[in-house]
Amino acid sequence: MKTLAIFAVAGIAAAASAQISGSAGTTNPTNENVINLADFANISIQRGGGNATVTIEFTGDVESWDFELDSSNVVAVFDMGGPATIHGIGWDVTLSTVGASWLTEAYVNFGELGGTPGLYLHPGAGTNSPGTASYSSGGIIDLTDNGIPDVVMASGMLRLEFFESFDDVADAVDAYWRAGSTITLDMTLVPAPGALALLGLGGLAIRRRR
Repeated sequence: MKTLAIFAVAGIAAAASAQISGSAGTTNPTNENVINLADFANISIQRGGGNATVTIEFTGDVESWDFELDSSNVVAVFDMGGPATIHGIGWDVTLSTVGASWLTEAYVNFGELGGTPGLYLHPGAGTNSPGTASYSSGGIIDLTDNGIPDVVMASGMLRLEFFESFDDVADAVDAYWRAGSTITLDMTLVPAPGALALLGLGGLAIRRRR
C-alpha cells in the first residue's frame, strides 16, 4: 500500500476538490540548478483592472521525477519584471503516469526563487491509479477565498518545481505534464524601477507629440 507524503494544508479549495493547498514550510535551496520557464512554455501576460492574467502553456511534455527538492526535479524560473503577487490559479492540464505511479502524486509548487513555496497544485487529487487523464479548474480559484494566503514575491522571480508526493522509482520519471496543458495565474505585477522610468519617458513622448 502506498503512503503519500503529507503536506501542511493552509487551505482547501472546495470547488477544486482539494487540488490546491498552501505552504508546506519547505525552503528552496539557494544553489539549485534552474532552467528558464520560457524554454518549455509560452508565457502570455494580459493586464487590466490593476491585475494581470499570466497564462503558462507547455510547449513540450514536462517531466515529474522525485520527491520535492530532489536534484532530479524540473525547477523553472521566470522573471516577472518586478515585485509580483499570486492571488488565484486556474488549470487545464493532462497528466500521464509511468508504471505504477498514481495521477494524484504529480505536483507543481509556486513561490519565489530562494524563498518558501506558497502554493501547491496537484490536479489529479483523488485519482489513486495510474494512467492518463485531463483536469480543469473551470476558471480561476481565488486563494484567500479558500484559506490560502496570497503568494508574495518581492523579487518578482517566480519559481516552479515539478515533483512527486510518492517516489515510485528513485531517479526516474514518474509522470508527465503533457504539452498543451495550461496553468493560469491571477497576479498583481509591479514594474521594476527601470520599467517605471521607461513608462514615464513614454508618457513624456506622447505628450510632446501632442
